Amino acid sequence: MKIVFDLVLNHTSDQHPWFKESASSRTNPKADWYIWRDGRGKNGKRPPNNWYNVISQKGWTYSKQRGQWYYSAFLNFQPDLNYRNPDVKDAMFNVVKHWLGSGVDGIRLDIFNCIMEDSLLRDNPKVLTYVPSAQHLKTKFQNRTNNINHPDNFALARELRDTIDKFTNPPRFMVGEAVGSVNDNMPLVGKDGDGLNLVFLFDMIFYDFKPKFFRDRIRLYEELCPHPLTPTIVFGNHDNNRSINRIKNNLQKARLLALFQLTARGVPVVYYGEETGMENVSIPKKDAQDPISDMMKAVPQFIRNTLPVPLNRDVCRTPMQWDTTANAGFSKTKPWLPVGPDAKHRNVQTQSADSLSLLNTYRDLLHLRDTTAAFKGGRIIFENELTTKNVLAYTRIAANDGIYTVLINFSGKTQTIPLPCNTWYTGLYSINPGDSITKDKFILGPYGGIIAKTNTGK
Repeated sequence: MKIVFDLVLNHTSDQHPWFKESASSRTNPKADWYIWRDGRGKNGKRPPNNWYNVISQKGWTYSKQRGQWYYSAFLNFQPDLNYRNPDVKDAMFNVVKHWLGSGVDGIRLDIFNCIMEDSLLRDNPKVLTYVPSAQHLKTKFQNRTNNINHPDNFALARELRDTIDKFTNPPRFMVGEAVGSVNDNMPLVGKDGDGLNLVFLFDMIFYDFKPKFFRDRIRLYEELCPHPLTPTIVFGNHDNNRSINRIKNNLQKARLLALFQLTARGVPVVYYGEETGMENVSIPKKDAQDPISDMMKAVPQFIRNTLPVPLNRDVCRTPMQWDTTANAGFSKTKPWLPVGPDAKHRNVQTQSADSLSLLNTYRDLLHLRDTTAAFKGGRIIFENELTTKNVLAYTRIAANDGIYTVLINFSGKTQTIPLPCNTWYTGLYSINPGDSITKDKFILGPYGGIIAKTNTGK
């Protein structure tokens, strides 16, 4: 087992001793450790600029104690540190060195692309877009170019890379959480791979369950993350509805997604519970623990239920379901959040005993990936001759390993694909009992998929 430490470099709590000292006056030793500015207008009662933060809320909070405003890229009780102060950078880099020196294998960096802002704190430019989307950083009639994805974040990524690369026994890695599109976030890795080792690519979270979507994603990732860079394949995280809810809790479709995630080129990132098909848990807003839900308390429940992202993130953060005992084996006492009603069947113990379960699909594919160099680091090539409207087909190739072909049927009907001439296939794995290879065709059952060892005649 490897340990990846979740590290928040961007901000501290407003209860942290550093911030309390910083807020106490304008002349104390830590006065410049956070982003403080005088306000605009009469008596400085208006924020220093027009910035909206990551969650599309006003980014500035007024401190009566200090008589100034401080900036927060996320929640207002999480003030941003000022990385243009070298003492702050040294202190936080020492935190990184401490945990690496303690033996952690990697670091997940929270909202990394929000750490550096425009040094002059200029207003964000105005645009016509009001409602934010997963693909860009425009919201409430502004493009957040001065406080999100500022180019100075990319330089900071390279500095951090220099720091972690000094820890060589064993080598360590960093993966960054970043807001925006693949085009926005890949510069954090650097053109030569000299920045963050990886960055989460969240655009696939909002997948369209069709082969065209996944073909387009692979093409985009190959364009923006060519070897030796590596993309990530992410279907869910702690801020979004669980992946299986987007396919109406269909376990067979979930097995198909696992097949893609663990055989396409990229680092698979599996959010806990995805491997057993854990669903969102319905939690009314009156019972929410999530501070974002409280901020959005004016939004009625019926509207919340229709949104593509949860205003109460508790629904996707409920306890891991281990078995059928009390609290799903998560704890002996009542947990902070309720256990899902699906815990009786969607738990580790029950699915471990079922060879066809979603959990065992993940286990089988992880074992195949671990023992097959082509799936861990090989090239990916589309198989146009095998691709149809409903079927996605690609080949993985690695030197001294072999050629492996993957076919995935995104439809609820059996698909028959003729075999190419002078090519022979040996089936290695399938996710549907109806999947098979005959002497002249592939047969893919509803939402089925096949992995085959491939031999090409001369």
